[in-house]
Amino acid sequence: MSEEPADAAPDATHRRSAEAGAALAVAKKRRRFAMLAPPAAILAILLIGEIVARISGAHAISRLTSGGERGWAPSAGTRDVDGASATVTANGTRGPEAAPGGLLLVGDETVFGAGLRDDETLGAALSREAGAPVTLAACEGYGAQQEVLWIQELAPRLKPRAVVVVFAFDDPRPFAATIFTSIRFHLQSFSALAASVFPGSRVETRAELSAYYDPDGVPWRLFQSSLRTLGQWSAREHIPVVLAIWSVMTKQDDGLAEYLEDVRGEAYRNGLSIRNLLDDLGDSGLEALKLPNGRPNAEAVKRAAKGIAAALRGDETPD
Repeated sequence: MSEEPADAAPDATHRRSAEAGAALAVAKKRRRFAMLAPPAAILAILLIGEIVARISGAHAISRLTSGGERGWAPSAGTRDVDGASATVTANGTRGPEAAPGGLLLVGDETVFGAGLRDDETLGAALSREAGAPVTLAACEGYGAQQEVLWIQELAPRLKPRAVVVVFAFDDPRPFAATIFTSIRFHLQSFSALAASVFPGSRVETRAELSAYYDPDGVPWRLFQSSLRTLGQWSAREHIPVVLAIWSVMTKQDDGLAEYLEDVRGEAYRNGLSIRNLLDDLGDSGLEALKLPNGRPNAEAVKRAAKGIAAALRGDETPD
């Protein structure tokens, strides 16, 4: 009987090696698939979420953009805001381009004037009352920290003759700009899902407001720090600052009344002038001075502008 060729064993070894290589290749493909599967699943979930958000009526938020140290800012362009056309310049200010040597008006969404035309805003009304150009720098959700930062950004170029800061009761809200803030507003500019997960600002409840004026709380201490910074800036630059307090358009309880007195005290201690706009708006019928969106209407804006103009002239506020 003849014997097997001597090269049989090498052939078997070669087959085993080929089989092992094929098995290794299959294992590598499985590992690659296992690595790709979770990201693909996440992308699929996000895509489905985006579709559901859009079907449910959510929209991307294009009115705000990343704002550096201030966290976010109004995005430039002309758009419909609550039924009225609003024009925002490249610098984030509303209405006409900023004019040097005039007045700088700073505030939150109340001052921005959602639902009002450009010629109906507090900036436009104040310009008519004071007979001077007004730069309206306002953004929804802003608190005292962001407003002071914006003043320091704009003032070197504008060289305003006076600054008006419109104070709202939630202005002590804490704030810190982070990389996540920037990412959030970039995502919201094109994603309805991101806009619905991270909604914009809202009106605080009375219970939430109480946390802002707790004298031992962080928000109040940050607010005190912001007013000190503003007062020091005003003294250094020789630019007067008026703090115009916009009334909550509901009955004020004892806690809010005490809070208002604390705000007035902080303003005086830091060399700021005060105007309580409740004296100009009138303490009766305030609900009649609201738009359907809850913001002040054109009549409320006119009354407030008259009060601010009086404060700029040095007229006393009735107490």
